[in-house]
Amino acid sequence: MKFATVELNEGIDCLPKTEVTGLALDQQELTIPTHGRATLNATLAPLNSFEREVAWVSSDPTVAEVRNIGEQVAIVVGKKPGKCTMTASVDKVTQTCVVTVTPATLPVGWKYHELNAPAIPGSVDVSDGTFTLTGWGHAMTSF
Repeated sequence: MKFATVELNEGIDCLPKTEVTGLALDQQELTIPTHGRATLNATLAPLNSFEREVAWVSSDPTVAEVRNIGEQVAIVVGKKPGKCTMTASVDKVTQTCVVTVTPATLPVGWKYHELNAPAIPGSVDVSDGTFTLTGWGHAMTSF
């Protein structure tokens, strides 16, 4: 595939010494199944703040991991049923999202294995007899 042009839809001028004063997440609560994935998006204020990289931390990575996939975007990965909190921070500004992980929807005896760590976004779900596999690349390996 060859591209003739690439157009930037939004330009952001980051100004030195402009500190982050606000941080908002697109979700304050999130429910995903074990092996499920969901995105968390952060918005910084002011938009022209110098520091752009959001740090993400899970209060219990055995329940759900959080993986940075961009300056202000993360993937939450359900590991086992339970509840934990994802914290996003830039400088001294933080925001949280409560994550509930429900039991896996895979049939008994089936397992989901990831090839790489951190995995590329992808998940597996079995609901009403329908098997749904999402992702790309090496996110999925075997069942």
